[in-house]
Amino acid sequence: MSVKKYILAAGALCLSLFLLTGCGIRQTASEATVQAGEDFHFRAEDYFEWNDRVKESDLIVDTSALDLNRVGEYPVTVSYRREQYTVTVSVVDEKAPALKMTVESLFTNDLSGIGAQTLGVYEDVSECVERVGNYEKGQDLAVLSEEELEGLTSGLTVRDLAEETAGLLEELPPETEEPSCDWLLDRLVDDRPPAEEGVYRAQMAVSDVWCNASEGNWILVYDTTPPLLEGVQDVTVVQEDPSVPPVPDLSGLQVTDNVDGDILTAAVSTEVSETDAAGHVYTVRLSCMDRAGNEAEASYTITVKEPERPAEQQGGASAAGGTQAAGAVFLSDQVSQVLALINEQRAAAGLDALTLNSAATAAAQTRAVEIVDSFSHVRPNGNRGYTTLLDVGIQYAVAGENLGIGYGGSAAAVVNAWMNSETHRANIMKNYTDTGIACYYDPNSTNQYHWVQLFFR
Repeated sequence: MSVKKYILAAGALCLSLFLLTGCGIRQTASEATVQAGEDFHFRAEDYFEWNDRVKESDLIVDTSALDLNRVGEYPVTVSYRREQYTVTVSVVDEKAPALKMTVESLFTNDLSGIGAQTLGVYEDVSECVERVGNYEKGQDLAVLSEEELEGLTSGLTVRDLAEETAGLLEELPPETEEPSCDWLLDRLVDDRPPAEEGVYRAQMAVSDVWCNASEGNWILVYDTTPPLLEGVQDVTVVQEDPSVPPVPDLSGLQVTDNVDGDILTAAVSTEVSETDAAGHVYTVRLSCMDRAGNEAEASYTITVKEPERPAEQQGGASAAGGTQAAGAVFLSDQVSQVLALINEQRAAAGLDALTLNSAATAAAQTRAVEIVDSFSHVRPNGNRGYTTLLDVGIQYAVAGENLGIGYGGSAAAVVNAWMNSETHRANIMKNYTDTGIACYYDPNSTNQYHWVQLFFR
């Protein structure tokens, strides 16, 4: 080897030794990428190599400029002795918002009130825009049981829309500016509301400013039909003090809804106001609301009367025997009302009207007094209730008895209760010819009103 070549080789070797033993460190990478919101641990060995004379603890790493929750490029500086190196960390957002649906099904009559805030929550390091829509009708409105509703919501999902988003972005011409999240949601979601009532499967979509999007499904029950209140009619009741507002009797009320089905009367709000002080007339306003927010209202009047007090019935014995309490009376208006209502039901079934028998009515009065202390179809003497007919001289081939207590003195309420009872309805619809009816009002008893109807032929 010539002297010149020897000198050049020695120089190159010295330069390498200087790099490894003099400076001792060499940068191997100057860039890094990290997903926004995720942890990032800077490891010097990923970006530098050094010789045995250098300890990692000798390297001073400064990550103070790094913001992992904000998209951008940030410098990380590494100092060793008098030398300073820079690694550029790019914080990117390539993940769709983390969406969680808080509502699986929504019953409403107002589509304008539907917002993403009522349906779900989401998290993302970047600003986001949400959109609700893609309403797909599954069925017409019908009564939905809890089991049926559970079946509708069982297949709901939340998913990343990366595939759909990528397909839309690929269709853009190369020279197109970076699209916005509004541009993306305009193509992913049809936000036109439903035009008619029904059960719909719908979507909520969320996109961040980098066009990362996710969607969740939910069920919309769009219902604008209010519940139906039936069985409301004006009534007359008897109470000792007619100036005291009466308590509404809702036993005959039926509330149904096209989606909720039968609604319990406990869900019905009542408001009683006096509309005619002189006549002791009160107006009862009823209201109830279904799950969609549709409200139904109805009203009826209650006319309150003081008890009738015929001289021949003020205490002592009833017409067929038995002892009345002091202040207790038999109410003839209620008897007439019960008879009319019963015969109305029989006529609807194609049956002949029952004839009110005065002797049988006297027997019914005896039973009405008896059931104050013993509400039973067995008399205090151990015989069946309708045997009071024998006591007044009525011989019968077949007989029966219906009893009732309370109902606020409402004939309509007690007849409605009897018609909704299989055994009582059977008596009303049987081929009887005659009847006796009593309504006994005892203001000092627990239930005050005691109803008896005897049947025979």
